[in-house]
Amino acid sequence: MQTQTEERLHALCMQLGLTLWRLQELEGVVAKYYVLVALATRGMGIKEGQALQQTVDGKTFGKTVRLLRDANKIPDEVVERLPSIVHERNWLVHSSLADERAAVYNDVQCEAFTARMKAMTSEASSIIKIIAKSAENFVLEAGVSQQEIERLTKQTLDSWRGD
Repeated sequence: MQTQTEERLHALCMQLGLTLWRLQELEGVVAKYYVLVALATRGMGIKEGQALQQTVDGKTFGKTVRLLRDANKIPDEVVERLPSIVHERNWLVHSSLADERAAVYNDVQCEAFTARMKAMTSEASSIIKIIAKSAENFVLEAGVSQQEIERLTKQTLDSWRGD
């Protein structure tokens, strides 16, 4: 039988894992979006695009957001929200253990920490949707057909599923 402390720790770790997963998804989406809208050029080959992506993937999330901002390519709906989620992500990764250690021992603090992580997860998901829609509009305006977008989306999802 688990103690209350063990149960709280388990619940916190589950939420922490989900939050970090979603934040990593957001980091990847932002990096790909930056390459797409700020670095890639029409007619660029796959190898060149992959090289650009590797360069951007090696940057921190905050650096990629700053580059996107400096290129004036952040969708209006998230221009204020992206720096905020970077700040929250950095706090979670670098300071939350020290700041929230008591959450393992106290229900009120556990609930508050969990709520903060859930808010990060929700915000990351919301931003991902906005950036994905902006990327889709960008490629549609560049002449890529909706059918080609759907084909590539299916291909990507199938590869993730191991199909």
